[in-house]
Amino acid sequence: MKKEEIKRKILVVDDEPDVITSIEVGLTRLSAKYITTGVNGGRECIELLEKGKIPDLIILDIMMPDLNGWDILDILKTDHRWKSIPVVFLTALNDKRTMEKGLETNSYCIKKPFNINELKETIEKILEGDKLF
Repeated sequence: MKKEEIKRKILVVDDEPDVITSIEVGLTRLSAKYITTGVNGGRECIELLEKGKIPDLIILDIMMPDLNGWDILDILKTDHRWKSIPVVFLTALNDKRTMEKGLETNSYCIKKPFNINELKETIEKILEGDKLF
């Protein structure tokens, strides 16, 4: 009898519905082991976490109108319930400072437009405990 694979919960936080949909559809097509939930911005992310819906990993846009990705990361890292959730930033920002800040916060940055295979590989490495940097 085949052992059932553990489903990993991925929270996608972006103010662009098309980005959320492309990640949800892409990850689902590439692997049956991910359950994705998308929310439209930082406030919805925090509300979901407050309700106790804790993901295994958060994919987080940086530039959003309500709370930007850095603000959300600060909230996550200062709350004992959420500080261990790994974060992958998905961003249109291509500057060196953004990439360096990602490294400083132990977060990984993937540039938009993104490759869904690269995103999946990054998620797998993080969830398996591999070092990315």
